[in-house]
Amino acid sequence: MCRDRLRDFLRGQYGIEASDGGTQVLWRQVGIAHCHRQGAVAEEVFQLGQGRAPDEQPGLKPRRLQIRTCMLPRDSTLTTPGSLRTLLAVALVTASSRAGRIPFLVKLVWSIFWLVAVPTMAWMTLAVFFDSPWRRWRGPLAVSVALVSMGIISLPPLHLAVPAWAAMFGLVLAGWLSLRPQADRQWAAEVALAPRITIDGDRVQVQNFRNFDYLPDGEPLPRYEERAFDLARLESVDYFMCHWSGPAIAHSMVSFGFGDDRYLCLSVEARKEVGERYSALLSFFRRFELIYVIGDERDLVRLRTAIRKEAVYLYRVCVPPERMRRFLLACLRRAESVAVRPEWYNALTSNCTTNLFALVEKPPRGCAALEVFLSGFSARYLYRQGRFAGHLSFEELRTQSLLRDEAVTAADPDFSRRIRAALVQRPAASRVRCLKAGRGAPRGPND
Repeated sequence: MCRDRLRDFLRGQYGIEASDGGTQVLWRQVGIAHCHRQGAVAEEVFQLGQGRAPDEQPGLKPRRLQIRTCMLPRDSTLTTPGSLRTLLAVALVTASSRAGRIPFLVKLVWSIFWLVAVPTMAWMTLAVFFDSPWRRWRGPLAVSVALVSMGIISLPPLHLAVPAWAAMFGLVLAGWLSLRPQADRQWAAEVALAPRITIDGDRVQVQNFRNFDYLPDGEPLPRYEERAFDLARLESVDYFMCHWSGPAIAHSMVSFGFGDDRYLCLSVEARKEVGERYSALLSFFRRFELIYVIGDERDLVRLRTAIRKEAVYLYRVCVPPERMRRFLLACLRRAESVAVRPEWYNALTSNCTTNLFALVEKPPRGCAALEVFLSGFSARYLYRQGRFAGHLSFEELRTQSLLRDEAVTAADPDFSRRIRAALVQRPAASRVRCLKAGRGAPRGPND
């Protein structure tokens, strides 16, 4: 009777079939703590040895377990050898089935922990190596961080590894965030002076307006000027894409036209020190400050076409005047803010493209933001939003937007006119709609 109840309990609760002779198991030692009727609960305390039950995973470590096997009626008896064997089989099989599930969950948690901890450990090591203020100790400190991190995520139990790793990550992150950008370093000539902006009604005064010339070998001839612009004459905005490392990576610039071939070109860049070169890897850490460079197209554009030999594309943007004005003012105020309160440049979160798109009235969200992070695809995003002039396919527009050698090498005064001579111009009807603030106007980059 008791065995029948045990078999029914095993079948209904655990899906285990037990024979009259009991489930055959290999076991080293079983200590019966007590087996009684009071409370109608049979309890077994035992220790698994080297043997295993049918469902037990190989290599299960010995451990003490307390199993509440089943509820028994008060008049039940467990004195016969067969019933005891059955009860022991229940305990062993139940323990092994439960113990088999525990290692799987532990392994799953460990796998998730490693997927997070290993990349984070690499970042901590590189952050200490590149950004530590103690230059002489950067190497030993980075090695120490790597070794301690490996020990934390490999040796202790999981419940100790997670808080220890979190504490170490928090310590390194707090030190990294405590680093402050500076404005008084020995800057390279091309970023030596940050632009200073004064806005008085429609009049914009720009100090440190860059207008460099370049020798044939690329050596810059620095020249900073002071220029004034009338916002009432603002009539166009163009988007430059300068591909310097494949199709997915590009430098973005915008240029605002004020008539009479007068342009204010704006470029967000990493501010390098004397003798320092830009590094894509270092730009993910706190190595470069941020600077807004405002200058002449004969300087900023020709540097990339004639000197650096980059593939530069110029896209005509269709923007209503009031939105164009708000976008320009946002860029100028941002440039002044960065000049007064320095910020870090970051290739992922604060680069040339993300800074520009952060200033538009409706920045891209969700999946569209990925095209901004991969700056080389930002022009395609603007095209899909209907923000470029013309009615061509994107590939046709891109082909016609490439600046040709014959138009970009000369530094003559009509440089800006020459680079736009062969570009797709806005149709007359589209031009009229762009000049209206009303409904149906094509959207601009700051829509």
